[in-house]
Amino acid sequence: PEYQFLHQVSTVGSWILALGLILMAWNLIRSSFRGPVADNNPWQGTTLEWDTTSPPPLLNFNHEVIVTRGPYDYEESTH
Repeated sequence: PEYQFLHQVSTVGSWILALGLILMAWNLIRSSFRGPVADNNPWQGTTLEWDTTSPPPLLNFNHEVIVTRGPYDYEESTH
């Protein structure tokens, strides 16, 4: 009787947690089968990780990559 209220709060909290996990699993399953497939570069990124296909092949690039800009390219984008 001393901890009955805390047990009840814990039980309700576990139901809320279970509901959240069920919703997350449902959304994952639904998203796997519905909706458009994302492009290789959906945000038009200009860094090296966006220059390969998705998922990347074993060695990422079939040729040696030539880097033409610095690591922080904060110029205005042209898209």
